[in-house]
Amino acid sequence: MARRSINPVVETAKVLAKFGRISFGAILKEVDISRQTLDTYLKIMVGKKLILLEQDPKDKRKYLYWLNPNELCIITVDEAIDAIRKELKAVGEELTSEEEEKLREILRNEVRKIILTWLKMNIIKNEKPEEVILHILNIAYGVYQEVEAFKQLSKLPMFGKLMKDKADEVFDNTTAENVKLYLDLVDKLPKSFLKKWEKTKAYQSSPMTQLALAINLLIKSLKIK
Repeated sequence: MARRSINPVVETAKVLAKFGRISFGAILKEVDISRQTLDTYLKIMVGKKLILLEQDPKDKRKYLYWLNPNELCIITVDEAIDAIRKELKAVGEELTSEEEEKLREILRNEVRKIILTWLKMNIIKNEKPEEVILHILNIAYGVYQEVEAFKQLSKLPMFGKLMKDKADEVFDNTTAENVKLYLDLVDKLPKSFLKKWEKTKAYQSSPMTQLALAINLLIKSLKIK
């Protein structure tokens, strides 16, 4: 059986997300990559400031590594902005300076929280880091649109109780925490940016987008105001 392809940056970030500050040897025990590969990628991640390091106070021959709280674990904020800008440029749009400033803040806060959650839940596999960023934006916006759609559906007597029961069921477990992360993200995104983002190929090809559009078509067919 062929060995599955792995992303050393993602695998290392998963360990650091789980354990916090940890030594080279401890990381090596947790990842399915060679010592040489780990050493190479740790240097790359330190160079990009995705992770920070310091001498182990208990053993000066060793270093402790941890995720930089000001970066996105598997990709830098600058790289994420470049990926977003590229998607917008393809549809003739661009970020304003105000939108970019707000996006940087959102990436460091709301998006980073989601990346950490995905790392701990082993959701991120072999995707390119920039694809993860685009995927998070699309899922968050899709969840927001679906929640808004369900609010409309709940106005119908035949759906009202069902929607309430389902909402109570969802918000009584850990799924609610993830939903809140997505809603908090969209709530902070500039409305002007969202209008531009709706034009992008990444957004329009997203399964979450297709589902949200289908629900909205249902609402229109039912003529809910």
